[in-house]
Amino acid sequence: MTSLIRKRKKVTMFRRRPIGPGRRPVNRAKVLLMQAHRLFDEGQYLRSALLFEKLAQGALERKLPRAPFLFLQAGKAYVYAGQNDRGLAPTWAGLKELAAQNRWLELERLGNKTVAELSERGLSEASESIRKWLDEQLAGVKSQLPTGEKTSERPLLPTKCPSCGGRIDPQTVNWLDGVTVECLYCGSAVRAEN
Repeated sequence: MTSLIRKRKKVTMFRRRPIGPGRRPVNRAKVLLMQAHRLFDEGQYLRSALLFEKLAQGALERKLPRAPFLFLQAGKAYVYAGQNDRGLAPTWAGLKELAAQNRWLELERLGNKTVAELSERGLSEASESIRKWLDEQLAGVKSQLPTGEKTSERPLLPTKCPSCGGRIDPQTVNWLDGVTVECLYCGSAVRAEN
């Protein structure tokens, strides 16, 4: 009888404790996202690209709104790693997903940024191909897009998202209000620095 009680105590000792105040489950995707951004910042572009692509595929399968941005970042990381051909596939996937979701403002902003970055990296043929495609996609909606937002009056933003480590670019993020933007990669609200 005593050994049975001891066995029960051992079993209950290893039961999973309920999550209570101050204890949250680890979000594996968020951990991988933070790791991907860290690797990119450290110049480990290929490892970063693989993680971003994995996250993008997962987000696409789950129909999450962050998938296009993760694909674009994967493409950028591949290009930075010197794997230009491999980088163009996720770049196109990200842009086409934005178009499929009718996210025209984001497509215009990130498409133009992508065109400029590819041109700077010497990929003028890919850059021109994306430019022509963007013009076709945005032709019917160009008049509906806001023009010339005053960025000089915007408050100073942190350079990185405190939640996932992603870069915050005031030219490409969505402003939620006068002092808050939405992180493209994790969707967290990021407030301007005081």
